[in-house]
Amino acid sequence: MSRLPLFLFISLLFILLGGCGSSKVSDTPVSETQPSDSASSEDPADPEPLPPESSDPTPTDPEPLPPESSDPPPAEPEPVPPESSEPPPSGGSACQPSASEQLMLDLVNDARSQSRQCGSESHAATQALQWDCKLASAADTHSRDMVDNNFFSHTGSNGLRVTDRVTAAGYEWRAVGENIAAGQPTEESVMLDWLGSPGHCTNIMNANYKDFGSAVIFTDQASFSSYWTQVFGAQR
Repeated sequence: MSRLPLFLFISLLFILLGGCGSSKVSDTPVSETQPSDSASSEDPADPEPLPPESSDPTPTDPEPLPPESSDPPPAEPEPVPPESSEPPPSGGSACQPSASEQLMLDLVNDARSQSRQCGSESHAATQALQWDCKLASAADTHSRDMVDNNFFSHTGSNGLRVTDRVTAAGYEWRAVGENIAAGQPTEESVMLDWLGSPGHCTNIMNANYKDFGSAVIFTDQASFSSYWTQVFGAQR
């Protein structure tokens, strides 16, 4: 085999296999919206009729009262407040993001703070997102799944989608979105890739979302060195 065909064969093989430092974002990000619940009302119930007043005369001779005791009456026990059935809030002091997670949240909110062109769509600046533990849990579940089973897709190894993962985490959603990426070394580099992709950029700039969670897993046991997941949501 001459040197030129051998060189072309090796180059083609390298392109097909890809370099160890490759990175990518998903072809199509996910954005789902639930239909709003229809309001319902019922006619107020008729009030119960009052019982008729008694016509019997009151007794004229009251029973004598017992003598007053000099002992003080026993103190009544303090009522125990009922236990709240409300779940703890999604965010707040009970769930603080790590330094890496806070950096990702800051980068997302910085992007949302200014108008932006996402492909052919123009997006105005919009409100900042707040960190949400349940969305972060859904993001971590998916990043770990992609690492453990060495795949890259919005559909998990168990066939579930982001809506299933968010619901399983306990987040009652009316709108939810997901961005994934793999191979980028830092939060800044993966954000550049997402903002350069129209669909992922639109998820980041979507004014319907209020909450946010993200996760990244670094690994040397899968096809890419890192697996990133962002989850956006708005509660019902």
